[in-house]
Amino acid sequence: MWSVFENEYKTKVGKNYQWVKELNFYVGDLSNEDFKNDYRFKEVKDKRKQIKFLGLVETQFPVKYPLKLTNGTILEDIYYHKNDIE
Repeated sequence: MWSVFENEYKTKVGKNYQWVKELNFYVGDLSNEDFKNDYRFKEVKDKRKQIKFLGLVETQFPVKYPLKLTNGTILEDIYYHKNDIE
């Protein structure tokens, strides 16, 4: 079982900065963590936004998309929506 998170952070591209989103996978069920106070998930002003918990998934690496989470959310790489896979 893997916990899936959306991480958005600021990175330098050329002379400018931009916000980049990525998915992070942590082993185990972290759905009951304190996301506001746990340093792994907290917002860092002007560097990283509060990390969002998306759900749990049974998968192997490398991840193959689309990926269906246990809550019904479907992940298609970084873009996700709440529909069922037909």
